[in-house]
Amino acid sequence: MIPVILYGCELWANSTSDMQCKQIHKHLITKKIKIRNVVPYVILFSEIGLASIKAIAMVQVIRYLKKNEQMEEGRWPKVVFNDILCKREKT
Repeated sequence: MIPVILYGCELWANSTSDMQCKQIHKHLITKKIKIRNVVPYVILFSEIGLASIKAIAMVQVIRYLKKNEQMEEGRWPKVVFNDILCKREKT
C-alpha cells in the first residue's frame, strides 16, 4: 500500500501539506485494519509500528536526489532537474 501512496513523491512531497499526507495515510490504514477512524494519528501509528508517510516520502526524495546527482550530465532527468533549480534560484 505504501508504494501506491508514494508514487511520484519525489515531485509532490515538498508541496503537499503534512496534514494531507496524514489524513490519506490514516484513512487507508484504518480501512485496511478495519478500525474506526477516531483513533488519533500518533497513537495509531505508534501501536502498529509505522513511520509517518511524510518521513517515508522524504527518504525517497533524498534517494532520488542522490541518484540524480550521480547521473551523467546529458541524462534528461538531470537536465530537467537542474533547469528547475536554476529557475527557482533566479526568482
